[in-house]
Formats: sequence, C-alpha cells, structure tokens
Amino acid sequence: MPATFENSAPRARSYDDLAITREDCVSIIECNPSHIRFLPRRMLDNGLAVLALRLGARPEEIPAL
Repeated sequence: MPATFENSAPRARSYDDLAITREDCVSIIECNPSHIRFLPRRMLDNGLAVLALRLGARPEEIPAL
C-alpha cells in the first residue's frame, strides 16, 4: 500500500516558522544566497547582507534593513 501524506505535519512556509540562530542563517545563505529574502527580519544585519551579495544574491533580493 503506498504511503499517504494526508496526516503528515504541514511544512513550514518560511524560516519564520522555524527556530533558527545566526549560524543557521549563515549556513542558509552559504547554500543559497537568494534565500536571504526568506529569513526572519529580526535575524538580518549588514554582515549577512554583505555575505549574500558576495555569494551571488542580487541586490533586489536583499530585504531593507
């Protein structure tokens, strides 16, 4: 019988739904710099914005700080 996902927990829609640290944010940006736009604003600072830009995020993907 095939597995069904009807009763599985819903997936998080953004990183706001997850408990994350600054180290988590750095790891997320290192894996995919454009994902900075999904990170909680409370976690963002100039250092993370610069990191994302250096790794290839487009300026319009960086939220206003």
